[in-house]
Amino acid sequence: MIKVVKFGGSSLASARQFQKVGEIIHADKERRYVVPSAPGKRHMHDTKVTDMLYDCYDLAEAGKDVLCAAVTSAVRLTECAVNDVLGLEASVKVRDKDAYLSLKLPKALDPDSGSLCQTLLAALLVHCVQLAEEYPENITVL
Repeated sequence: MIKVVKFGGSSLASARQFQKVGEIIHADKERRYVVPSAPGKRHMHDTKVTDMLYDCYDLAEAGKDVLCAAVTSAVRLTECAVNDVLGLEASVKVRDKDAYLSLKLPKALDPDSGSLCQTLLAALLVHCVQLAEEYPENITVL
């Protein structure tokens, strides 16, 4: 028998959860097809990927889809690097009315993690500033 398994939501919310999913898949050789869906929230203040996709859809309807995809991808990449690679708990929030994004780092960071986070955030800032220069009518970097 061939089994199809689906994972999403909290089962894909962090690197540790991905590891658990991998263990589940590999535990049964009949599990041959895997259907992933959008990751869920890692904590109460997190933003679900599905909600970000809805925000992107709204912007796409207004003709701003490429820019939205670029910003969302960069923010998610930074968030994944901080949370899943470094094992920290950064919080990303999206304000619905104007797609204002904020990424907040944990307050107490060891010097190495703090330095890596500052480098990641600097790269994100440079990316967003370059997008703002290219699309000044659509994005503002504060």
